[in-house]
Amino acid sequence: MSIPLRHTDIDSFEHVTNSAYWHAIPEVLAHYPQLAEPPYRAVIEYRKPITLGESVTLRTETTDSQINVWSCVGEDVRATAMVCRLNP
Repeated sequence: MSIPLRHTDIDSFEHVTNSAYWHAIPEVLAHYPQLAEPPYRAVIEYRKPITLGESVTLRTETTDSQINVWSCVGEDVRATAMVCRLNP
């Protein structure tokens, strides 16, 4: 899944803002509604900046209770995310 970047996603250092990384999570969860039911925990780890003009692809891996998401530019992983369901 590709995520288009907007000019409003870029900060004064010309990198994608933290909130733009979070915006990708609901887009991914829309494809896995069983994992989007609360309560859940989400964690994002930033590895390397993404800049305007780069093509960002989201890659995913799922289990029954968790989804892992990689924000990639080409083969370079720029951020990782994990969303897991918590037992109520």
